Amino acid sequence: MSDKIYHPVTGEIIDLADLEDKCAFIEDRLYKPIVWQSFHFDEYDQKNKTFGIEIELNTATDANNNPQARIDICKKLLKVLNREGKHFHIMRDNSVRNGLELVSAPMTYKYWTEKFNVKEINDLFKSLKLSATVDTGLHIHVGITHTRRLREVFLQLFAISYPMWVYLSDRRFERLQERYVSTNYFVDKQELKTRYEATIKSLIKTGTSKVDYEWLGYYDYHIEDRYLGLNFFNENTIEFRMFAGTNNFFDIFKNLTFVRVIVDLVDEISELRVNDVFDLETFVRRTQSELMLKETVRYIRFVNMQENKQRIFYNNFMFLDAYWYRVSINNVERKELALKKAVYQDYLKIMDKINPNNPDHNCAQTQNLKKDIDLLLVNEILEVVYTDEKKIYMVSVRGSTTTIGVDKKQANHEYVFLRGVSRNLIL
Repeated sequence: MSDKIYHPVTGEIIDLADLEDKCAFIEDRLYKPIVWQSFHFDEYDQKNKTFGIEIELNTATDANNNPQARIDICKKLLKVLNREGKHFHIMRDNSVRNGLELVSAPMTYKYWTEKFNVKEINDLFKSLKLSATVDTGLHIHVGITHTRRLREVFLQLFAISYPMWVYLSDRRFERLQERYVSTNYFVDKQELKTRYEATIKSLIKTGTSKVDYEWLGYYDYHIEDRYLGLNFFNENTIEFRMFAGTNNFFDIFKNLTFVRVIVDLVDEISELRVNDVFDLETFVRRTQSELMLKETVRYIRFVNMQENKQRIFYNNFMFLDAYWYRVSINNVERKELALKKAVYQDYLKIMDKINPNNPDHNCAQTQNLKKDIDLLLVNEILEVVYTDEKKIYMVSVRGSTTTIGVDKKQANHEYVFLRGVSRNLIL
């Protein structure tokens, strides 16, 4: 019996075997459907807002020398994703080194939760060895025609909850991710920076925050810039671009749910014309995100503990612009960075030379030494993309995404593993 799918371009029901390669993986990075078909679960769901998702992933194949391997992966994905509708098309994304972008049609939250088997898709991603590396992202579009007043409410809630966004999005490598997803506005603007720092201090001390964000204006937010963390460029959608890439479909649904509860809160504020959400404590209560706040607080407290000040340090690597700390082989997870031990020791020697407390420290040489760090690390850093009981699988942070599988015992002997921490979470 043949596998039937909905064609990702035409929407016709076809045999998977008849799907043209050019439609399985669309080479045109600017491709858009002529008409975006929206999906609602039933007649009672017709008026609800829709959510579209863009998932950027890298493949373990060498797409340059074997492009058919990537096309075959796309067909296996569409076999599941488009089984019940023209839900996704898959296309090239030049911001991803060797991968693809899965672009969904607009669907209501109820449709997403009722029609997609999260475990099945998550297992499929694993079986195809799709990886989410530092150059991938996850973007969620909400079907909203936004006015200036509506934008102000979204920006207000985003600013108030920014510590949770930083934690949830797992943005460990600021400079790499700021190229396409800038959120500096929320920590660079003085009125917001002051409140953000006060919020972090309050979270560390009390586990919550009543820092007041009332009477702040967001008139200078660049809505014409499509590469901001909260993107208003398209007048008919709001795009949440903050999320780091993930190949975990459970995490994708977790992020979708968080966006949805914020949208619901904005709807409530707009309909009642009562805006009384001016601090994080109120935001968490109204969005019922207590568990997420608890996880955020636990992490922020850990990275700011006094006893961790020597352990968690700024890496002075221009390419990443983040903090990091060593983790043991038993605690290695996806997204850790890895260096050969000899390289790491050379790195520490240079770091010691730029340490102001070093009696041999020479300020005049600091900039050159930082360049030495960049030259040393730029082609040596690997990123963990997944692990199993026996091996750790890594790819280069730059260049090829060919996976390197190393036995854990060997990895423990040869590598140092480092966990990145967003600089925006360190006081």
